[in-house]
Amino acid sequence: MEPEKVKEKECRLCKSKIELTAKVCPHCQNYQNRFSNSILKISTFISIAFLIIAFWQLWEARQERVEASLAFQESKIAKEHVEKTAVDLRQTLKYVVENSYIQAMSGIGMRMGADPEAKEQLERNLDSLSRFIEPDSIKNKSWWDTLYQLYKGFN
Repeated sequence: MEPEKVKEKECRLCKSKIELTAKVCPHCQNYQNRFSNSILKISTFISIAFLIIAFWQLWEARQERVEASLAFQESKIAKEHVEKTAVDLRQTLKYVVENSYIQAMSGIGMRMGADPEAKEQLERNLDSLSRFIEPDSIKNKSWWDTLYQLYKGFN
């Protein structure tokens, strides 16, 4: 008698009987070729690595977005502070110019025949300072004219 030809083989993973020509076990879905199994394992590992990298980048992007949001909030607070300080400085400068003008027109040397060049220099200085109070020349002129009209009697 002749030995029977083997038409079945064992699955490499689950050891169940499968056809000799089967490339995939119908029970456990394992490839019978070692190369195919290696590629499957490597591709799974690479996919998991890419997934980890993607989550890491997502976390970093979120951190940067939070930092940017905090920086933006701080810049808004700083801007408000600078704007308030600018208003305060303009008001302070306005008081300085008014006081200087009052002192110059009512006081010590301008009414008593002081040097006309000194008086002109004082007026130029006050005019220059008054431009910082309100940068708009129309507003500046109207404020200066009001101040001048108020104290023109001292000239």
